[in-house]
Amino acid sequence: MAEVVISLDGTVEEVDLPSKRPLVIAPKVVAGNIVTQLKEPTIFQSQPLPAGSLVAYNISPDVPEPHKQSVVYVPEPDEFTPFIALDGFETSQGRVHLTSSKNGVERRLSLEYHEKAWRLVQNVPCSVGGHFGIVSGDCLSDDVIVTRSGLLQPTAVQLARPDGTMQEIFSQKPLVDAERFDTERLTVSSKDGTLIDYVVLSSKFSKGKASPRPLLITGYGAFGITISTSYFSQVFGGIALVPWLESGGSLAIAFIRGGGDRGEAWHEAARQEKRQKSYDDFIAVAEKLVEDGMTTPKKLGVFGTSNGGLLAAVMGTQRPDLFGAVVSDVPLTDMLRFPLMGMGAAWKHEYGDPEDPKMARILRSYSPFHNIHEGVKYPAFLVTISTKDDRVGAGHARKLVARLKDVGSEHAFLFEDSDGGHGVSDPYKRAALMSRRMGFFLNYLQ
Repeated sequence: MAEVVISLDGTVEEVDLPSKRPLVIAPKVVAGNIVTQLKEPTIFQSQPLPAGSLVAYNISPDVPEPHKQSVVYVPEPDEFTPFIALDGFETSQGRVHLTSSKNGVERRLSLEYHEKAWRLVQNVPCSVGGHFGIVSGDCLSDDVIVTRSGLLQPTAVQLARPDGTMQEIFSQKPLVDAERFDTERLTVSSKDGTLIDYVVLSSKFSKGKASPRPLLITGYGAFGITISTSYFSQVFGGIALVPWLESGGSLAIAFIRGGGDRGEAWHEAARQEKRQKSYDDFIAVAEKLVEDGMTTPKKLGVFGTSNGGLLAAVMGTQRPDLFGAVVSDVPLTDMLRFPLMGMGAAWKHEYGDPEDPKMARILRSYSPFHNIHEGVKYPAFLVTISTKDDRVGAGHARKLVARLKDVGSEHAFLFEDSDGGHGVSDPYKRAALMSRRMGFFLNYLQ
């Protein structure tokens, strides 16, 4: 179906833009250009562009057809530009504003349309473990509202002006004394030699101590999604993470393949039949944390939500010797029947189709439900789900815990809520859920 622009005078013009684009709620228009993003590698203006590139189509009648298309921004190799649906892209009167991440370090970019071409006018780097967000642009000026936060930096909402000056609108109160903690970005080689980045948040006081400390590790690794390192994000436990850190615990975040941390190729590297690569990456990080003396298997806990819940469950069943406790929130666990539960049929493109015999063998090789065996000592499991979860369905969580109990696991627990959905939207219930998670870890990993 052709896309068209209808002018105020009733003129209809067909817009020549690539069809493979992320879903957007409203068009982004700046300086007479419709700006969009490529969902996959595309030939544009006779040149190959990688996924994540921003391109534009000028709708001004004064611009002749050969000059209507333009390339706004092309990410560098291993650079990730968030899709429009996320908080990394906005427009103002004459500029395009976006965030990008390379080697785990984010930056905020502004580009301006000048003499029929786009030029970079701002490049603001973020600190290690920091996160940028772009909230809103102004169609009458080039002011833009942005957020800036980090693992140890409270979220600040700011008005960014074209000249680079910043005006603070709101700043979150600190939850911990940042001077007592430190963040490090580290790298480890995965099973196939690929370098995997990870970030560790830990107490300065516990660093260099002879005794290893309790440590939590999380990741995601699917759908090209990147975990943002915002301040006490609910992904990490929110305010419930405070007592964990205050008691000497640490947090590690692994940026494994399957996510979007290094662009679409990073996502493709662990899709379908290559899924095990993301688990190998995560295992490599966990083993390195133990090897470096930061923790021990008995003090190492893994957690994740949705596909991250699948990741956590795979870790607990594939490497039960490496973890002392597992929290798997709203997970997939039966990879041979996932298309029959919830919205699972929509995820065959990511995981593969279990009706294909070749893919069925691969899916079964890591499916948590199918890899629980008699005589194996499994770590403590806490699995959470809502009966109203229409994404993955409640069956995955129930089957995993039931199977663990079938083989004699004494520390397998299911928490099932009758409200919510795929996760918890109620802020009070979310706080309770995160506290339950931290209480579980404090009990089993100390």
